[in-house]
Amino acid sequence: MKQTVTESMFVDAFAACGRKANFSHSGRVALFNWLEAYEDDAGEEMELDVIAICCDFSEYKTLEEWAKEFSGTEYLIEACETLGIDEDIAMSNDIAETSDAIREYLEERTIVIEHDDGVIIQSF
Repeated sequence: MKQTVTESMFVDAFAACGRKANFSHSGRVALFNWLEAYEDDAGEEMELDVIAICCDFSEYKTLEEWAKEFSGTEYLIEACETLGIDEDIAMSNDIAETSDAIREYLEERTIVIEHDDGVIIQSF
């Protein structure tokens, strides 16, 4: 038996599970909209599992913040090699083209959901 979840119910479910801090309000709304579109495209209903969503997705204020978190890891090293940029340049907050390059790298490998307060990236 499945229950239809509204945007408000989805947003509130994170607080009820003690996971409100995992995503901003606009991030939770963006996730809800993306998951609803995914259900429509797949033709299959999903069950709301806040913990699984928190494990599968992370929110960042900027793509550069993602780069800083993954500095020195295989992901950022591979991204820099693929994009032909130096890791130090990828860490710079004042180069707009770096954001575009990181976005392109991530979009080829995972789900990137941009919204008003930042960006949500699916773990890969």
